[in-house]
Amino acid sequence: MKHDMFRWTSVANDECKSSEMSLLLVRPDSTISMVIGTEIGQTVGYGEVKPASQALNHKLVGKDLVRLALLAKNAIDTYRSKFILSFLVVGHHATFYLIDGTRNSFCPMVKIAHIQLPMSLKELPLFIAQADQLAIVFSAFWSLCIDQKTDQQSSLMPTLSDHEIATIMDIHANRKRKASTSHHNH
Repeated sequence: MKHDMFRWTSVANDECKSSEMSLLLVRPDSTISMVIGTEIGQTVGYGEVKPASQALNHKLVGKDLVRLALLAKNAIDTYRSKFILSFLVVGHHATFYLIDGTRNSFCPMVKIAHIQLPMSLKELPLFIAQADQLAIVFSAFWSLCIDQKTDQQSSLMPTLSDHEIATIMDIHANRKRKASTSHHNH
């Protein structure tokens, strides 16, 4: 019988071990994995978390966003998955993404929801008012990520190398120009 398990990771996952990329050598903040019996199996989701104090550091937030995309791409390659759910929490904002591995070696990462997390009991009504956004996330997760059949025919494209990623992500922080990997303005 299959179950799913959310965990804050304290060990590296299989996709991290199989990669030579430095962005992936550090474990993700959280994973969502299938559990079959007593074994942790296929990874169906990843999460990264940044405190509110780092919300304006677009370089670090962008780096986490790129890591989520790379982890999802590697999970799609490792498990021949069709879809992977990822989420990025920055302060009290959570953004959910669905990575589509059905596009012949092109894996688009699409934002499916953005919610504001409650910071106190006073903010619970705002959280409840976002139930439609949470329903979208749950529906996508259960129908696309959990109930998926693996795609044995998918062709593997290599994940970008560290050098290629460094070319995309500028090593210098410049507050005067928009970062290409920036997240929401908080």
